[in-house]
Amino acid sequence: MVAEMFEWVLREKANMDIIGRDSFDLRGLGGRVYFHGYGFDFYGPEHNAIAHLKSTIVDNINLFSEADYALAIMWAEEGDIFVDSFKYSGARENWGSNQEVVSYVFKNGIYAPHMEAISCGHGMRVVGREGDYREATGSLEDFLKISPPAEILFSNPFLNK
Repeated sequence: MVAEMFEWVLREKANMDIIGRDSFDLRGLGGRVYFHGYGFDFYGPEHNAIAHLKSTIVDNINLFSEADYALAIMWAEEGDIFVDSFKYSGARENWGSNQEVVSYVFKNGIYAPHMEAISCGHGMRVVGREGDYREATGSLEDFLKISPPAEILFSNPFLNK
């Protein structure tokens, strides 16, 4: 089950196909995952997307050993499930700092370093909005406790829809 599904009107207004999100806490690594509409029928709630995300991160937890938190975008194509992940570090020492970000792409739960793309444009917009939201929160705990409002996530001052 996906914790929050976004209304079509919001997605259409921003021209984004991010259809839902959920939070996670895995072995002390907190974060949020966003679900892209591309391939959602293949990996979505009926196929237990959250369980796939959890096993992907837990099976590759060594890659996240220095992380303070992580963001992820899930999608699928031609029967393969992808997790575009972003590991953030430096937050615990200095929340207001310009934190280091390392990206990893997983294909069917396996780290795929050969993949050139780190995410799609919609995924990068979400990561950027999360960064804006992070700067407006007072701490890592506050940031992880409450997700950014969907209206802000999907706002785009450059579109007149």
